[in-house]
Amino acid sequence: AMLDFGASKNIFVVQKRRATARHYLPCQVRRCPIQVRSFGRPAFTLVELLVVIAIIGLLVGMLLPAVQAARESANRASCNNNLKQIGIGLHHFHDAKNAFPQAYIQLSPPDPTALPGTGEYGAGAFALILPFMEQATITQGGSGRFGIDLTRAALSGMNMPPANPAYATPIPIFLCPSAPGLPTVDYSAELANSFHNFGITISPPPGLIFGRTDYCPDAGMMAAMPGITINAGASIIAQPPDGPVRITDVTDGASNTFMIVEDAGRPGWFGFVGAAKQPYIGGYQPIVGSYQGGAIGPAPQGGGAWADPLNYNATNGSDPSGAGIAAGGGFLGIPEAPWSCAVGCSNDSEIFGFHPNGTNVLFGDGSVRWVRSGLSMSLAQMLLSRAGGEAVTSFEY
Repeated sequence: AMLDFGASKNIFVVQKRRATARHYLPCQVRRCPIQVRSFGRPAFTLVELLVVIAIIGLLVGMLLPAVQAARESANRASCNNNLKQIGIGLHHFHDAKNAFPQAYIQLSPPDPTALPGTGEYGAGAFALILPFMEQATITQGGSGRFGIDLTRAALSGMNMPPANPAYATPIPIFLCPSAPGLPTVDYSAELANSFHNFGITISPPPGLIFGRTDYCPDAGMMAAMPGITINAGASIIAQPPDGPVRITDVTDGASNTFMIVEDAGRPGWFGFVGAAKQPYIGGYQPIVGSYQGGAIGPAPQGGGAWADPLNYNATNGSDPSGAGIAAGGGFLGIPEAPWSCAVGCSNDSEIFGFHPNGTNVLFGDGSVRWVRSGLSMSLAQMLLSRAGGEAVTSFEY
C-alpha cells in the first residue's frame, strides 16, 4: 500500500502538541512528583537554645547586683530618715524638759508593782520621747487602748503585756528596713538577758510580745582597755545616775558626738559574717530557754525592744573576726575573744547595722552621718564623750 506522508505528518504534529500540552498541565490535572516547600521559621537547635539561656543568665547575673544595690540604697535612705525623726523627737523633748532624756528614769523609791529587782528601772528613752514623735496614743491610751504609765517602773504589772498590750505596738520609725526580724517578737528570753547583764535575775512569763527596734542610745563606754577612760554616763543620753544632759553640757560639740546608733537585728545575735553560731559561741546558754539562732536569738546582753528600759549601749567593743562575740566574752559560757572593734562587728549591745561597710549614726545636733565599719575603740571614745576635749573630723570615721 502506498503511504500517505501527508496524513502521517499531521498525526505527528498532533501527537507532539498533545505531549507539549501534557508537559505544561498543572499538578492538579496530571500526576507529578510531590514537592514540599517550607515557608515557616526553622526551630531552634538544642545548641542555640542553650546559648540563649546562657546569655539570659549572664544578663540576669549582671543586673541582679544593680537591683540589690538600688534596694539597699533605698533602705539606707529610709534608715537615715528614721534616725532623723528620732532626733527631732529628742530635740522636742529637750525643748519641753530643758534636757535630753536619760537612758532610763531611775525611780526612788522603787516601784513595788514591778517584777522583783526591777522597781527602780523606769521608762526608757524611746518610751519617753513617744509623745514628741506623734505617738502619744501609745503612752496616753484612749479609744479602748491601754496607755503606758511613765511614772511607774517599765516592768510594772500595769505596763507589761499581756495585761497591757501597749509594749507590743510596732513602731515603723524604730525599724531599719535592711535588718532581719519581724516588727514584734517574743521578748521573754531577751528581757531576762537584759537584766542579767545588770546582775539582776528575773524570770519573765513566756510569750511576752514586745515591739522591736533596730536603734538605741549609746550612753558611753564600759571597756577595760588601755586608753579607755570614759564610762556609760559620758555621752548625751547618759546612764543614770549621770544626766540628764543639756545641750550646753555637750562642750565637744553636738555635731561631734554620737547620740543614737544602729544596733540592728536584736534579739537575734549577729556578726558581720552572719548569725552567731558554733563553734564560736562555745557553751553559750541564755538565762531563759535555749539559743535559737538567727533573728530569734536571744543575744547575750539583751536589748532590741523599744519598751525595754535597758535598750541602750555602753560600747564594750567586739571581736574583729565578725563572729558576733562582744565585751570580750567570758560570760554565759561564751569564750574569751579580742574586743578591739567598735563598729560593725557584733550587734550584742554594740554599734551594728546591716548596711555594707558601715552604719548610720544620729549625732547630737540631729544630723545623721555614715560611720565606717571597723572603727577603733579609741576613735569611738572620742565620738561618744560629750566633754572629753577631743577634736575629731569626719575624715577619721
